[in-house]
Amino acid sequence: MEEVMLKVAAFVAKRLAKSIAFDAYIIPIVLATTTIILGVIATTTIVLASGVAA
Repeated sequence: MEEVMLKVAAFVAKRLAKSIAFDAYIIPIVLATTTIILGVIATTTIVLASGVAA
């Protein structure tokens, strides 16, 4: 029984490590993409606002 529990614990630990590694890889990409999109929206808003004001 103890051997089965150790195997389950090892499996869960391995899956958790893979999940954390994936998150560490994908989160910066998502953040960078979001930052770029927000920058484009802000720039577009500024340009449109300055065009309306002119």
